[in-house]
Amino acid sequence: MFLIFFYKYIYYNSFLLLMSLYLVPQIVHNAMRGGRIDFDKNYMFLIIATRAILPLYFKGCSKNILVLHPSPMFCILLVLVITAQISIIYYQSIYGAKFFLPARFLPIQYDYLYSLPDDLEAGLASQDDCAVCMNSLSQDPNVQYSTNNHTRLMLNRLKPRTGQIMKTPCNHKFHVSCLVEWMSIKMECPTCRAPLPVLD
Repeated sequence: MFLIFFYKYIYYNSFLLLMSLYLVPQIVHNAMRGGRIDFDKNYMFLIIATRAILPLYFKGCSKNILVLHPSPMFCILLVLVITAQISIIYYQSIYGAKFFLPARFLPIQYDYLYSLPDDLEAGLASQDDCAVCMNSLSQDPNVQYSTNNHTRLMLNRLKPRTGQIMKTPCNHKFHVSCLVEWMSIKMECPTCRAPLPVLD
């Protein structure tokens, strides 16, 4: 059935361009879900190769089996449309799933960053340790050698200042890097297992 449908409308460039928008549902899903987006370049380009080769063959090869008239302008347009979709997904993995949406359309995000008071004795109780690394919240862990790419991207995006930690809605406190790395695995509080808002 699909092949009959495809054969009937393959003569129309607009139909072929519409068929090339197969990454749009993924882009919309990412924006609605928010949170961490993985960009697997091998998978992405395998998808592109398998789906773009047929229209490029029919519209780019003068001796195609359907004897369709070649259209270099269509081939260029098709490559641009596919490249635009890949670029959006790539930038979603770097700048967040909703990076292209104006701020007025975005829901209010929970602000995890919390500045420690100057007087640590007044601001932190003796039991206030990071539940992830088990060190005191007044000591920043060394994260420059972190192997987690997502953690490095999120730390660059958050840009925490010296003396800032992260506080969850359930009022538990953690080192910024510790909680960001934890949230790349589980979206729940390490202390009480309450669900955590998405970090965008």
